[in-house]
Amino acid sequence: MKDSLKLAVLCLMAGITFAACSDWTEVEGVNVEQQSPADKYPELYAQYLQKLRNYKQAEHKVVYAWFDNSQKAPFSRGQHITAVPDSVDVIALMFPDKLADFELKEMESVRSEKGTKVVYTISYEAIKRAYDELVKAETAKDAAYVAPNFEAYLKEATVNALKLQSTYNYDGIIVGYKGKSMLHMTAAEKEQYTKEQTVFMNEISAWYTANKNKMIAFEGYPQYVVNREILKSCRNIILNTADITTSSMLTVEALQAIVPDVPTEQFVVTARTTSLDSTDKKTGYYDGSLRAITEAAYWVTNNEVSFTKAGLGIYNVQNDYYNPNNVYQYVRQAINIMNPAPKN
Repeated sequence: MKDSLKLAVLCLMAGITFAACSDWTEVEGVNVEQQSPADKYPELYAQYLQKLRNYKQAEHKVVYAWFDNSQKAPFSRGQHITAVPDSVDVIALMFPDKLADFELKEMESVRSEKGTKVVYTISYEAIKRAYDELVKAETAKDAAYVAPNFEAYLKEATVNALKLQSTYNYDGIIVGYKGKSMLHMTAAEKEQYTKEQTVFMNEISAWYTANKNKMIAFEGYPQYVVNREILKSCRNIILNTADITTSSMLTVEALQAIVPDVPTEQFVVTARTTSLDSTDKKTGYYDGSLRAITEAAYWVTNNEVSFTKAGLGIYNVQNDYYNPNNVYQYVRQAINIMNPAPKN
């Protein structure tokens, strides 16, 4: 982006700290008020933010970032969404409920200043997992326990999850649904699968009908959705590719998602950052040694005939903050690969 280098220099200048002097008998700290780029260079910073918002409104490869906001008493800059690279389009909070005051303020800040949307995922699989864990726990305590009807449980859980959007003024939701192939299902299994999916999707559709000013995206396997009408309203179809181990599989997954009534103009693939556990040499890598988000970004830049590569989704984006050379080093690199700055 234009002026990015200039702003980076200003940010570096603003980050300089000064050490206090002392005499031989006592050390006394000197408080030095540091000005942010916005305070020190308000006009230039305002111009930068306007260019940033314009950029996000223009055609480009989008970036989704799933952020672990579980820490409610942050002790690191990396635990704040305001530290996420400015060019990220959508931040998805992984813990969308019980937000702290600082989180609400930061949501408003990135939204109004940077044009970043803040959303969360409503996952069918997460609801089903919670139901199964409930039944297992209650059955262990009481062998005569009668499990609640799953469809009723699913509806209530979906409705409650949707309420979070208005409670915390999220910019929208991501609909998470993996599903499975119906190819080898019996007629009874197909009927039950369709009924449960319909309960979930009907609540999502009703919410979107009443909130068309909000963003909606789909995450998972679109080919396993029975009624794909809701997919037409989705900003992006985010493919579940985070656990593949080679970039060539991205194409395979995208091709498998091309079935009737699945929009192919807005495919986004997903990848993970590397783990903070130094002994984990698998998470966030392709072919054992290549960083997944970097390789996925390069993949996005190569055009396909049968579908459009719209961008990249990055899981656990906050992990990339902790780099010895540069905060969010590889996320920034991926963004620059997909959306290179114009050359003068």
